[in-house]
Amino acid sequence: MNLFDRTGKTLWDFFASLKLCVFLFVSITLFSIAGSFLPDTFIALRYLETKPEIFRTFFFFMGMDDFYSSWFFVLLIILLGVNIICCSFERLPRIFKIVLKKPAVPSQKRIEALKNKIKFQSEKSFDEVIGKSEKYLRKKRLKIYSSKNPDTYFCSAEKGRWTRLGVYITHFGFLLLIAGGVTGALGGFNGTIDISENATGSIVNLFKNKGQIELPFSVTCNSFEIKTYKNSQIPKSFESELVFDKGKVDEIKKRVKVNSPVKYKGIRFIQSGYGKALQGDAKIGVYDIKNGEKKGEYIVGEGESFILPDKKTRFTLFYFTSKFQVSGFELGETFICSAEKDGKVEPVALPVKNPLFDKHRSGDFYLRVLDFKTVNYTSLQVSKDNGVPVVYAGFIFLLCGCFISFFMCHKSYFLMIKKTDDYKTEVLFGISSDKRKEFTENEPEELRAFL
Repeated sequence: MNLFDRTGKTLWDFFASLKLCVFLFVSITLFSIAGSFLPDTFIALRYLETKPEIFRTFFFFMGMDDFYSSWFFVLLIILLGVNIICCSFERLPRIFKIVLKKPAVPSQKRIEALKNKIKFQSEKSFDEVIGKSEKYLRKKRLKIYSSKNPDTYFCSAEKGRWTRLGVYITHFGFLLLIAGGVTGALGGFNGTIDISENATGSIVNLFKNKGQIELPFSVTCNSFEIKTYKNSQIPKSFESELVFDKGKVDEIKKRVKVNSPVKYKGIRFIQSGYGKALQGDAKIGVYDIKNGEKKGEYIVGEGESFILPDKKTRFTLFYFTSKFQVSGFELGETFICSAEKDGKVEPVALPVKNPLFDKHRSGDFYLRVLDFKTVNYTSLQVSKDNGVPVVYAGFIFLLCGCFISFFMCHKSYFLMIKKTDDYKTEVLFGISSDKRKEFTENEPEELRAFL
């Protein structure tokens, strides 16, 4: 055997090892448990800010910001799949040989070697015992192979030979689960999209700060409806009327409700929330912090800036939010902004219901919101997982394989009928099974009672 052959055999033995299978199962289980205890990515990053850079580098290198889609976790799952394939092919030829082999007519020695057997004599004639025995076996829907001479009759019968493949059906189910999981982890996405009423969007903000992705179609929110409990402002339900590819030939309209998601072109939309968004521009007033004199009014939209009267400070309005908290206090509708002066950027919050809130900030001016309009928006969770059908198929094969492996078996029946000198008939009947003896232990007595 040359070096190439020895290397190939070593690798095959390694991947076909049951020890490797156990190691991978235990590793995946432990890592799965550990992943459930990992803190939120934002909290982890805040913690790592106080640690050496090597810890932060290791955190991102191992993919811990998205643990169950990390390269090393996916690698463990792929290795388990390779191991299952190798283990199956290592042992499959022997099983196929058993499944495809034609049953042989047994010998007396072969029957006597069985543990589950019975030997008795019958008062019936030789031919009558043969007839009733074959009737008993056919009643069990068994295929009979027999040979007969004037004094002796041998036969074998069996059923469920194919059930020996149950474990491989289970393996195939595992492989489909692995393939579906890896496909979903590598080829799918999960995020949110916020769309105002009568507006159209196609950009999905991915979870775990993974950036954005553009949908291959447009999504328009025709309307958004909130239903509240009687005499209360507490939401009972909320739903959106969506139009996909509005204005195109294949335009389609669907209504998405809480716990009633919709699917379009393989992408799933779930009603996850709602809120208010800024409609158009806002009017911002600038006041002297000492005497409260108004110094000017500015019309500004989200992402736009203007220069304050001191000609040194650039004010930028980032976005509007319907809920905002500071030190645990709820401020309600708030504009999130910034003020930049001499290269230093200072965050600014302008709560609508607290117009003097900005006076607490140092500087020559304070700002307040004078006028704005809002529109309801719907928040949709958007996900795509091409591996879901494969996973479902894997579960079906897994359940079928487990049922076959645990509740069905390959039974082999062996029978010898012989004439005796005292004009009686001797019967030797035995059964073998690839499963527990409980599957067959009562059948020899059944035959004797039948005869």
